[in-house]
Amino acid sequence: MKNISLVLNLILAAAVAFLFYKVYDPASKDVSKAIPVNSSGIKIVYVNNDSLYDNYTLFKNINKAFEEEKDSIDGFLKQRASGLEKEVMKYQKDAVSMTDQERMQREEQLTKVQQGLVEMRNQLLDQLGDKEKKLTDSIQTKINDFISKYSIEKGYTYILGYQPGSLIHYADSTFDITEEVLRGLNSQK
Repeated sequence: MKNISLVLNLILAAAVAFLFYKVYDPASKDVSKAIPVNSSGIKIVYVNNDSLYDNYTLFKNINKAFEEEKDSIDGFLKQRASGLEKEVMKYQKDAVSMTDQERMQREEQLTKVQQGLVEMRNQLLDQLGDKEKKLTDSIQTKINDFISKYSIEKGYTYILGYQPGSLIHYADSTFDITEEVLRGLNSQK
């Protein structure tokens, strides 16, 4: 299923690149941001995805809070692991004076604490991953909703997302509306 989606996206990107190639005339520099692709009035512009995410205030704020939460969880887990390590070192020091039964009980106890720590770590990382996905989806929805409204308002047929290494190998900055989109996104509450 993912392969079908990938193939369709590649075909769509190739078609858009072909349209750019067929219509683009370097001799004419129209001051309008949109390219009329054909007589039906199709207009295509693009947004630089890297700049969009680097300068979208809501994304930066959410990302900063997420990183702080991640650091807090890392610190908590390191503190717990350090406590376990101290207990293991104490056990190793005291083991020579313990009976076989006491050593066995202490080893079982330390193993349970270690397993509990591993389970807690996995659970916290899963929760953090779920939260990251929800936040990413939420941001992407806000961007998509804004761009949909913006495209209707400005009369754009397509607003492409550009980033280095994407299927769009060249994008004339004349048609870059990233700053306009950022102003609109950052002005939203």
